[in-house]
Amino acid sequence: MKKIVKILQKGGIVALPTDTVPGLAVDPENSSAVARIYSLKKRTENKPLLYMTDSIPMLEQLVFIPEQFRPLLDKYWPGALTVIFPLKEKKGTLGARIPAVPEIRDLIRLYGKPLAVTSANLSGTTPMQNIQDVKKKFRNKIDFYFDFPVKNSRTASTIVDISRKKMKILRQGDIIPAFYS
Repeated sequence: MKKIVKILQKGGIVALPTDTVPGLAVDPENSSAVARIYSLKKRTENKPLLYMTDSIPMLEQLVFIPEQFRPLLDKYWPGALTVIFPLKEKKGTLGARIPAVPEIRDLIRLYGKPLAVTSANLSGTTPMQNIQDVKKKFRNKIDFYFDFPVKNSRTASTIVDISRKKMKILRQGDIIPAFYS
């Protein structure tokens, strides 16, 4: 994992397994790494990357979590739920989740800050199912393939927006969250 941390610190892209579909991760504060991931995926910049954190305290450094939605997070995290939060320090929103794969949370904890992550596929195409498929597609365009056995759902995460005081489902995955108000 120390090798992966060094690669991320140098602006590298890391392919990693998650509890949903394989992802591509970069340091969100490294603008050239973020630009590389957009270019690699042929993704438009109006589609933001989500952040993965190891814990709610790490996330709370960036976003405001409305109290009425804490039961939602307690029930589904760690897990396949991406939540759009209002930012803490400025206007705007941030999508985040805490993955259910302990090794990925360990990597984030070792890195010391969230990772910007997106599914490992070209924008608009079906996400790949495993790291071997990602390697075949992207070859040497990815700086490190973090490959280990993970039981994943093969379905992208459910996305809910709670940034406007009421929950709205933006994408349905395996989780069907109850409505909190």
